[in-house]
Amino acid sequence: MYLPYPKKKYWLSIAISYLIATVTNVFVKLFLDLEIVIYVNILMIMYWILIEIRRFHDANRSGWLALLNLIPCIGFIIAVIVAGTMESNYKDNKWMSE
Repeated sequence: MYLPYPKKKYWLSIAISYLIATVTNVFVKLFLDLEIVIYVNILMIMYWILIEIRRFHDANRSGWLALLNLIPCIGFIIAVIVAGTMESNYKDNKWMSE
């Protein structure tokens, strides 16, 4: 079943997950080890990449565009802007299951 992932939902999930990551990092740095902070950050980065792939598929683009995140320093910014500004394509979407 194909569930659309429009721009509004994408930006909302980026904002909420960024807020959760920030609050979690502050809490963990105050009360727990640095190792747990690293694990939390890795999980959040994986989540961001997964929602970018879903957004790229919603716009009928390849999920491989999420590899933009691998460009040092500016890759994440470019990937978020590209994923967040593309229009959704619900017709002729090759990732849409009937």
